[in-house]
Amino acid sequence: MSEWLHIFSGNDDFSIKQQVAKFIRERCGESPEEDPSLEIIRGDSDTGKYDELLDQFINAVTTPPFLTPEKTVWLRHFNKFEDAFAEPSDKKRKSRLDHIADLFREGLADRITVVIDGPGMDRKRTFYKTCAAICQAGGGSMNWFEKMDPKARDFGAAMTRKVRDLCAESGKRISAEAATFLAETSGGDLPRLKNELDKLLAYTEGQPEITLRDCHTVCAVTPEALSWEFSSALAERNAAKAIALIPAIIGTLEQGSSGKVELAILGAVSSEFKKLLTLKCEGERYSIPDSASPGYFENLFAELKNKGVKNSFVSMHPFRAFKMWGSVKRFSPREMADVFDAIFEANRAIVTGADARRCLESLAIRIAGGTRNSAVSGRTEGAFRKTS
Repeated sequence: MSEWLHIFSGNDDFSIKQQVAKFIRERCGESPEEDPSLEIIRGDSDTGKYDELLDQFINAVTTPPFLTPEKTVWLRHFNKFEDAFAEPSDKKRKSRLDHIADLFREGLADRITVVIDGPGMDRKRTFYKTCAAICQAGGGSMNWFEKMDPKARDFGAAMTRKVRDLCAESGKRISAEAATFLAETSGGDLPRLKNELDKLLAYTEGQPEITLRDCHTVCAVTPEALSWEFSSALAERNAAKAIALIPAIIGTLEQGSSGKVELAILGAVSSEFKKLLTLKCEGERYSIPDSASPGYFENLFAELKNKGVKNSFVSMHPFRAFKMWGSVKRFSPREMADVFDAIFEANRAIVTGADARRCLESLAIRIAGGTRNSAVSGRTEGAFRKTS
Protein backbone atom coordinates (compact mmCIF):
# COMPACT_ATOMS: atom_id res chain seq x y z
CA MET A 1 0.00 0.00 0.00
CA SER A 2 1.51 3.34 -1.05
CA GLU A 3 1.85 6.54 0.98
CA TRP A 4 -0.60 5.85 3.76
CA LEU A 5 1.20 7.47 6.72
CA HIS A 6 1.87 11.19 7.06
CA ILE A 7 3.57 12.70 10.11
CA PHE A 8 3.91 16.41 10.94
CA SER A 9 5.98 17.21 14.02
CA GLY A 10 8.99 19.09 15.42
CA ASN A 11 9.06 22.05 17.80
CA ASP A 12 7.57 24.70 15.49
CA ASP A 13 3.88 24.37 16.34
CA PHE A 14 2.84 27.18 13.99
CA SER A 15 4.43 25.61 10.90
CA ILE A 16 3.16 22.17 11.86
CA LYS A 17 -0.45 23.36 12.01
CA GLN A 18 -0.08 25.46 8.86
CA GLN A 19 1.32 22.62 6.76
CA VAL A 20 -0.96 19.86 8.00
CA ALA A 21 -3.98 22.09 7.35
CA LYS A 22 -2.76 22.59 3.79
CA PHE A 23 -2.26 18.84 3.36
CA ILE A 24 -5.73 18.01 4.69
CA ARG A 25 -7.39 20.63 2.45
CA GLU A 26 -5.64 19.20 -0.59
CA ARG A 27 -6.84 15.73 0.34
CA CYS A 28 -10.32 16.40 1.72
CA GLY A 29 -11.37 19.76 0.22
CA GLU A 30 -11.67 23.28 1.59
CA SER A 31 -14.20 22.13 4.21
CA PRO A 32 -12.53 18.92 5.41
CA GLU A 33 -14.85 18.37 8.37
CA GLU A 34 -17.67 17.89 5.87
CA ASP A 35 -15.80 15.03 4.17
CA PRO A 36 -17.49 11.76 5.28
CA SER A 37 -14.27 9.83 4.66
CA LEU A 38 -12.32 11.89 7.21
CA GLU A 39 -12.34 10.82 10.86
CA ILE A 40 -10.80 13.37 13.25
CA ILE A 41 -9.51 12.64 16.73
CA ARG A 42 -9.00 16.01 18.41
CA GLY A 43 -5.59 15.60 19.94
CA ASP A 44 -5.58 19.05 21.51
CA SER A 45 -8.75 18.46 23.49
CA ASP A 46 -8.62 20.14 26.90
CA THR A 47 -10.74 17.41 28.47
CA GLY A 48 -9.42 14.28 26.75
CA LYS A 49 -6.37 12.61 28.34
CA TYR A 50 -3.64 11.12 26.19
CA ASP A 51 -4.76 7.53 26.84
CA GLU A 52 -8.39 8.22 25.92
CA LEU A 53 -7.37 10.00 22.72
CA LEU A 54 -4.95 7.26 21.67
CA ASP A 55 -7.58 4.59 22.39
CA GLN A 56 -9.93 6.46 20.02
CA PHE A 57 -7.15 6.59 17.45
CA ILE A 58 -6.39 2.86 17.75
CA ASN A 59 -10.07 2.05 17.32
CA ALA A 60 -10.27 4.30 14.24
CA VAL A 61 -7.23 2.86 12.44
CA THR A 62 -8.28 -0.75 13.10
CA THR A 63 -11.81 -0.21 11.77
CA PRO A 64 -12.27 -0.57 7.97
CA PRO A 65 -13.95 2.21 5.97
CA PHE A 66 -17.75 2.23 6.27
CA LEU A 67 -20.07 3.78 3.67
CA THR A 68 -17.05 5.34 1.91
CA PRO A 69 -14.50 3.59 -0.34
CA GLU A 70 -11.58 4.88 1.75
CA LYS A 71 -10.93 6.50 5.10
CA THR A 72 -8.50 9.09 6.45
CA VAL A 73 -7.84 9.08 10.19
CA TRP A 74 -6.39 12.35 11.47
CA LEU A 75 -4.96 12.61 14.99
CA ARG A 76 -5.19 16.37 14.93
CA HIS A 77 -2.80 18.67 16.85
CA PHE A 78 -1.86 15.99 19.36
CA ASN A 79 -0.09 17.93 22.13
CA LYS A 80 0.30 15.11 24.66
CA PHE A 81 3.34 13.23 23.31
CA GLU A 82 5.26 13.87 26.53
CA ASP A 83 2.58 12.08 28.57
CA ALA A 84 2.21 9.32 25.98
CA PHE A 85 5.94 8.59 25.89
CA ALA A 86 6.00 8.45 29.71
CA GLU A 87 3.51 5.56 29.74
CA PRO A 88 5.21 2.35 30.98
CA SER A 89 5.86 -0.28 28.33
CA ASP A 90 7.07 -3.89 28.62
CA LYS A 91 6.51 -7.30 27.03
CA LYS A 92 3.43 -8.00 29.11
CA ARG A 93 1.72 -4.67 28.44
CA LYS A 94 3.00 -2.30 25.82
CA SER A 95 2.36 1.42 25.91
CA ARG A 96 -0.21 2.76 23.49
CA LEU A 97 2.43 4.36 21.26
CA ASP A 98 4.40 1.12 21.11
CA HIS A 99 1.16 -0.73 20.30
CA ILE A 100 0.44 1.74 17.50
CA ALA A 101 4.00 1.27 16.18
CA ASP A 102 3.31 -2.49 16.01
CA LEU A 103 0.08 -1.87 14.10
CA PHE A 104 1.93 0.33 11.63
CA ARG A 105 4.67 -2.28 11.10
CA GLU A 106 2.10 -5.01 10.50
CA GLY A 107 0.19 -2.78 8.10
CA LEU A 108 -3.33 -1.41 8.29
CA ALA A 109 -6.32 -2.39 6.21
CA ASP A 110 -6.36 -1.21 2.62
CA ARG A 111 -7.70 2.25 1.83
CA ILE A 112 -6.89 3.70 5.27
CA THR A 113 -4.66 6.78 5.41
CA VAL A 114 -3.24 8.05 8.70
CA VAL A 115 -2.28 11.66 9.44
CA ILE A 116 -0.70 12.62 12.77
CA ASP A 117 0.42 16.11 13.71
CA GLY A 118 1.64 17.73 16.90
CA PRO A 119 4.83 19.02 18.51
CA GLY A 120 7.13 17.06 20.79
CA MET A 121 7.53 13.70 19.04
CA ASP A 122 10.70 12.15 20.51
CA ARG A 123 12.99 11.01 17.69
CA LYS A 124 14.79 8.56 19.99
CA ARG A 125 11.64 6.52 20.59
CA THR A 126 10.44 3.39 18.80
CA PHE A 127 7.27 5.14 17.64
CA TYR A 128 9.16 7.83 15.73
CA LYS A 129 11.71 5.38 14.30
CA THR A 130 8.92 3.10 13.05
CA CYS A 131 7.06 5.98 11.39
CA ALA A 132 10.27 7.33 9.85
CA ALA A 133 11.19 3.91 8.45
CA ILE A 134 7.75 3.46 6.87
CA CYS A 135 7.87 6.94 5.32
CA GLN A 136 11.43 6.45 4.05
CA ALA A 137 10.41 3.17 2.42
CA GLY A 138 7.82 5.08 0.39
CA GLY A 139 4.86 4.50 2.64
CA GLY A 140 4.23 8.13 3.46
CA SER A 141 5.84 11.44 4.37
CA MET A 142 7.74 12.60 7.44
CA ASN A 143 7.44 16.37 7.79
CA TRP A 144 9.66 17.87 10.48
CA PHE A 145 9.60 21.56 11.44
CA GLU A 146 12.21 23.21 13.65
CA LYS A 147 11.99 26.77 14.93
CA MET A 148 14.59 29.09 13.52
CA ASP A 149 17.09 30.19 16.14
CA PRO A 150 17.50 34.00 16.18
CA LYS A 151 21.09 33.43 17.33
CA ALA A 152 21.92 31.14 14.41
CA ARG A 153 24.45 32.36 11.87
CA ASP A 154 22.05 32.11 8.94
CA PHE A 155 18.92 33.25 10.79
CA GLY A 156 18.44 36.45 8.75
CA ALA A 157 18.80 34.71 5.41
CA ALA A 158 16.53 31.86 6.50
CA MET A 159 13.81 34.24 7.69
CA THR A 160 14.06 36.24 4.46
CA ARG A 161 13.54 33.04 2.46
CA LYS A 162 10.56 32.21 4.69
CA VAL A 163 9.01 35.61 3.95
CA ARG A 164 9.49 35.14 0.20
CA ASP A 165 8.08 31.60 0.33
CA LEU A 166 4.96 32.72 2.20
CA CYS A 167 4.42 35.52 -0.32
CA ALA A 168 4.95 33.17 -3.26
CA GLU A 169 2.34 30.78 -1.85
CA SER A 170 -0.12 33.68 -2.01
CA GLY A 171 0.94 34.61 -5.55
CA LYS A 172 2.50 37.90 -4.46
CA ARG A 173 5.97 39.31 -5.04
CA ILE A 174 7.78 41.22 -2.30
CA SER A 175 10.65 43.64 -2.71
CA ALA A 176 14.02 42.71 -1.24
CA GLU A 177 13.87 45.62 1.22
CA ALA A 178 10.36 44.67 2.40
CA ALA A 179 11.36 41.02 2.83
CA THR A 180 14.37 42.05 4.91
CA PHE A 181 12.24 44.38 7.03
CA LEU A 182 9.70 41.65 7.83
CA ALA A 183 12.39 39.05 8.45
CA GLU A 184 14.31 41.21 10.89
CA THR A 185 11.34 42.73 12.71
CA SER A 186 9.46 39.46 13.25
CA GLY A 187 12.16 38.17 15.62
CA GLY A 188 11.47 34.61 14.47
CA ASP A 189 7.83 34.85 15.63
CA LEU A 190 6.07 33.10 12.72
CA PRO A 191 2.49 33.78 13.89
CA ARG A 192 3.32 37.49 14.05
CA LEU A 193 4.98 37.32 10.63
CA LYS A 194 1.95 35.56 9.14
CA ASN A 195 -0.38 38.15 10.70
CA GLU A 196 1.63 41.03 9.22
CA LEU A 197 1.70 39.35 5.81
CA ASP A 198 -2.07 38.78 5.90
CA LYS A 199 -2.54 42.52 6.49
CA LEU A 200 -0.11 43.37 3.71
CA LEU A 201 -1.79 41.00 1.26
CA ALA A 202 -5.15 42.62 1.95
CA TYR A 203 -3.69 46.14 1.73
CA THR A 204 -1.86 45.49 -1.56
CA GLU A 205 -4.69 43.61 -3.28
CA GLY A 206 -4.50 44.38 -6.99
CA GLN A 207 -0.83 45.35 -6.77
CA PRO A 208 1.86 42.95 -8.02
CA GLU A 209 4.37 43.56 -5.21
CA ILE A 210 4.64 44.39 -1.51
CA THR A 211 7.04 47.29 -0.93
CA LEU A 212 8.88 48.67 2.08
CA ARG A 213 6.51 51.67 2.02
CA ASP A 214 3.58 49.25 2.37
CA CYS A 215 5.28 47.68 5.41
CA HIS A 216 5.77 51.07 7.05
CA THR A 217 2.11 51.93 6.39
CA VAL A 218 0.48 48.70 7.51
CA CYS A 219 2.71 46.81 9.94
CA ALA A 220 2.31 47.18 13.68
CA VAL A 221 4.69 49.58 15.42
CA THR A 222 6.53 47.06 17.57
CA PRO A 223 9.80 47.48 19.49
CA GLU A 224 11.42 45.20 16.90
CA ALA A 225 10.23 47.36 13.99
CA LEU A 226 11.35 50.54 15.73
CA SER A 227 14.73 48.96 16.50
CA TRP A 228 15.18 48.01 12.85
CA GLU A 229 14.26 51.46 11.55
CA PHE A 230 16.32 53.32 14.17
CA SER A 231 19.38 51.12 13.51
CA SER A 232 18.99 51.50 9.76
CA ALA A 233 18.74 55.28 10.05
CA LEU A 234 21.95 55.39 12.08
CA ALA A 235 23.73 53.15 9.58
CA GLU A 236 22.59 55.48 6.79
CA ARG A 237 23.88 58.43 8.85
CA ASN A 238 20.41 59.93 8.65
CA ALA A 239 20.26 61.72 11.99
CA ALA A 240 16.96 63.48 11.21
CA LYS A 241 15.20 60.18 10.51
CA ALA A 242 16.66 58.55 13.63
CA ILE A 243 15.65 61.44 15.87
CA ALA A 244 12.15 61.51 14.32
CA LEU A 245 11.69 57.87 15.42
CA ILE A 246 12.53 58.55 19.06
CA PRO A 247 9.04 59.82 20.08
CA ALA A 248 7.54 56.54 18.85
CA ILE A 249 10.19 54.62 20.80
CA ILE A 250 9.43 56.62 23.95
CA GLY A 251 5.72 56.09 23.33
CA THR A 252 6.30 52.35 23.28
CA LEU A 253 8.09 52.64 26.61
CA GLU A 254 5.24 54.64 28.12
CA GLN A 255 2.72 51.98 27.09
CA GLY A 256 4.28 49.71 29.65
CA SER A 257 6.02 47.27 27.33
CA SER A 258 7.71 44.52 29.30
CA GLY A 259 11.46 44.65 29.65
CA LYS A 260 13.91 47.43 28.94
CA VAL A 261 12.86 48.35 25.41
CA GLU A 262 15.46 51.11 25.24
CA LEU A 263 18.19 48.55 25.96
CA ALA A 264 16.75 46.30 23.26
CA ILE A 265 17.01 49.27 20.88
CA LEU A 266 20.67 49.67 21.79
CA GLY A 267 21.16 45.93 21.34
CA ALA A 268 19.74 46.18 17.82
CA VAL A 269 22.02 49.13 17.04
CA SER A 270 25.03 47.20 18.33
CA SER A 271 24.07 44.15 16.26
CA GLU A 272 23.66 46.26 13.12
CA PHE A 273 27.07 47.86 13.48
CA LYS A 274 28.75 44.54 14.28
CA LYS A 275 27.41 43.34 10.93
CA LEU A 276 28.72 46.49 9.27
CA LEU A 277 32.12 45.96 10.88
CA THR A 278 32.20 42.34 9.69
CA LEU A 279 31.27 43.47 6.20
CA LYS A 280 33.96 46.16 6.30
CA CYS A 281 36.62 43.59 7.25
CA GLU A 282 35.46 41.07 4.66
CA GLY A 283 35.36 43.83 2.07
CA GLU A 284 39.06 44.37 2.68
CA ARG A 285 39.79 40.64 2.56
CA TYR A 286 37.98 40.03 -0.73
CA SER A 287 38.69 43.45 -2.30
CA ILE A 288 35.00 44.22 -2.75
CA PRO A 289 34.71 47.28 -5.03
CA ASP A 290 32.84 50.37 -3.85
CA SER A 291 30.42 49.95 -6.77
CA ALA A 292 29.58 46.29 -5.96
CA SER A 293 26.05 45.37 -7.10
CA PRO A 294 23.59 42.83 -5.64
CA GLY A 295 24.71 40.45 -8.39
CA TYR A 296 28.32 40.86 -7.29
CA PHE A 297 27.48 39.74 -3.75
CA GLU A 298 25.34 36.88 -5.04
CA ASN A 299 28.23 35.58 -7.17
CA LEU A 300 30.78 36.12 -4.38
CA PHE A 301 28.70 34.24 -1.80
CA ALA A 302 28.07 31.36 -4.21
CA GLU A 303 31.81 31.12 -4.93
CA LEU A 304 32.74 31.17 -1.23
CA LYS A 305 30.09 28.59 -0.32
CA ASN A 306 31.37 26.30 -3.08
CA LYS A 307 34.79 26.57 -1.42
CA GLY A 308 33.28 25.46 1.88
CA VAL A 309 33.38 28.86 3.59
CA LYS A 310 30.85 29.01 6.44
CA ASN A 311 30.54 32.20 8.46
CA SER A 312 28.15 35.03 9.22
CA PHE A 313 29.33 36.90 6.12
CA VAL A 314 28.33 34.32 3.50
CA SER A 315 25.11 33.50 5.39
CA MET A 316 23.80 37.01 4.70
CA HIS A 317 21.24 37.57 1.97
CA PRO A 318 23.09 39.08 -1.04
CA PHE A 319 20.73 42.04 -1.29
CA ARG A 320 21.04 42.72 2.44
CA ALA A 321 24.84 42.68 2.04
CA PHE A 322 24.54 45.07 -0.90
CA LYS A 323 22.42 47.53 1.08
CA MET A 324 24.73 47.35 4.07
CA TRP A 325 27.77 47.83 1.83
CA GLY A 326 26.45 51.29 1.05
CA SER A 327 26.43 52.05 4.78
CA VAL A 328 29.89 50.58 5.36
CA LYS A 329 31.42 53.22 3.12
CA ARG A 330 29.90 56.00 5.23
CA PHE A 331 32.15 55.21 8.21
CA SER A 332 35.90 55.45 8.49
CA PRO A 333 37.65 52.94 10.80
CA ARG A 334 37.99 55.66 13.46
CA GLU A 335 34.31 56.58 13.19
CA MET A 336 33.34 52.91 13.44
CA ALA A 337 35.30 52.64 16.69
CA ASP A 338 33.55 55.76 17.98
CA VAL A 339 30.18 54.14 17.21
CA PHE A 340 30.83 51.32 19.68
CA ASP A 341 32.07 53.78 22.29
CA ALA A 342 28.83 55.73 21.84
CA ILE A 343 26.68 52.61 22.20
CA PHE A 344 28.55 51.55 25.35
CA GLU A 345 28.18 54.98 26.94
CA ALA A 346 24.47 55.17 26.06
CA ASN A 347 23.90 51.72 27.55
CA ARG A 348 25.72 52.67 30.75
CA ALA A 349 23.78 55.91 31.05
CA ILE A 350 20.38 54.21 30.61
CA VAL A 351 21.24 51.40 33.04
CA THR A 352 22.13 53.98 35.69
CA GLY A 353 18.78 55.75 35.30
CA ALA A 354 19.45 58.45 32.69
CA ASP A 355 16.63 59.85 30.57
CA ALA A 356 16.10 57.49 27.62
CA ARG A 357 15.02 60.22 25.19
CA ARG A 358 18.14 62.33 25.73
CA CYS A 359 20.40 59.28 25.51
CA LEU A 360 18.90 58.15 22.21
CA GLU A 361 18.99 61.67 20.79
CA SER A 362 22.67 62.01 21.77
CA LEU A 363 23.39 58.61 20.25
CA ALA A 364 21.72 59.60 16.98
CA ILE A 365 23.70 62.84 16.75
CA ARG A 366 26.99 61.22 17.61
CA ILE A 367 26.65 58.28 15.20
CA ALA A 368 24.62 59.73 12.35
CA GLY A 369 25.78 63.33 12.45
CA GLY A 370 28.52 62.70 9.88
CA THR A 371 32.04 64.05 9.65
CA ARG A 372 30.73 67.55 10.10
CA ASN A 373 30.01 66.52 13.70
CA SER A 374 33.52 65.46 14.63
CA ALA A 375 33.53 68.43 16.99
CA VAL A 376 30.09 67.44 18.25
CA SER A 377 31.44 64.07 19.39
CA GLY A 378 32.95 65.55 22.51
CA ARG A 379 29.79 67.50 23.28
CA THR A 380 27.63 64.38 22.98
CA GLU A 381 29.93 62.47 25.29
CA GLY A 382 29.21 65.27 27.75
CA ALA A 383 25.52 64.79 27.09
CA PHE A 384 25.78 61.15 28.13
CA ARG A 385 27.61 62.15 31.32
CA LYS A 386 25.02 64.80 32.14
CA THR A 387 22.14 62.39 31.72
CA SER A 388 23.83 59.80 33.92
